Amino acid sequence: MACSLTTGRGIGCKSNVGGIQNVYFGDPAEFTASSVTYDNTTGEIENTGMATGNASIFKFALKGANSFTTTITGSDENGTVFTEQSLAITLQTMDHATLKEIKLLAHSRPKIFVEDRNGNLLMLGIENGMTLTTGTIVSGDAMGDLSGYTLEFSGQEKIGVIHVDGGIANASFVAGLATTSITPATTNE
Repeated sequence: MACSLTTGRGIGCKSNVGGIQNVYFGDPAEFTASSVTYDNTTGEIENTGMATGNASIFKFALKGANSFTTTITGSDENGTVFTEQSLAITLQTMDHATLKEIKLLAHSRPKIFVEDRNGNLLMLGIENGMTLTTGTIVSGDAMGDLSGYTLEFSGQEKIGVIHVDGGIANASFVAGLATTSITPATTNE
């Protein structure tokens, strides 16, 4: 592994926004770090390793305050570096079907793809998966309060988040997308 820098970085235009618009949970049995291939030039994920037609990536649409953070930790004493990845999401509206899926997420270590509001698709937990560390089911006190779920995932990896080449249009990512989804029912009077 080379340790020499390869380029500098400018400021760029003011065109980005913060936040996450979608999160995709991948079945950990379907992804292995060795099945993922990278673009030799950019270092982005070129192929997620999903077999065509193997629908094991599940989309959860998000609204409001949702975020991920990757913290790089290095130690001169030990000569090590690793990343701590964390993801915090809010799912609006309580329903039984979503609660069942949250229970499954709590017992697995999914690979997670995050689509930010700038169109970037990033993969978390590529080798070790992500762990649901905290989750709450909230009804709220006042009429304007959240009625739904808050979930926090964490993971440790050798490398940080990785961009997926081509974003959500990546052919291997598209091949793995499931068409099933939950639409929480709303009650109207």
